[in-house]
Amino acid sequence: MSKEHTMTEKLKPCPFCGGEAKAITPTSGSAPYVLCVRCHAGGPVSSSSTMPEAITAWNTRPVEPCSECDAVSAAIGGCEFLDPPDGGDVPLSEQVRRMREALTAAASRIEELERAVSKAARMLANPDQHELTRLVDARDLLLAALSDKG
Repeated sequence: MSKEHTMTEKLKPCPFCGGEAKAITPTSGSAPYVLCVRCHAGGPVSSSSTMPEAITAWNTRPVEPCSECDAVSAAIGGCEFLDPPDGGDVPLSEQVRRMREALTAAASRIEELERAVSKAARMLANPDQHELTRLVDARDLLLAALSDKG
């Protein structure tokens, strides 16, 4: 069992999700700590900390996130760049790196498909082949390109 503790020092929001934080004093004799009510991040973990020390440690941040960083992170949205493969709290720089990697892969795929479409167009324009053969060959080329990495 534990109980919420009220202190005069205001708790900052969770550094991971921005959720509301609560100061907790365990009734089992363990040291007090702070817990996020949204993502359940907690800290500090120390058997000798007092509630004021726990709150100070929770509120101490190496760098306070800027509102622009929060806006960019929110604009990214979805979990495609946020969670996998880490399973959680991914820094903004890593989110942007993953986005850049995905955009580079998408651009490469687009170029590959454009080459296939161009080749199919040349095949269709070849007057030396029977029309049905040209259509089948072009279809097969495009289907192969689409299923290759798509």
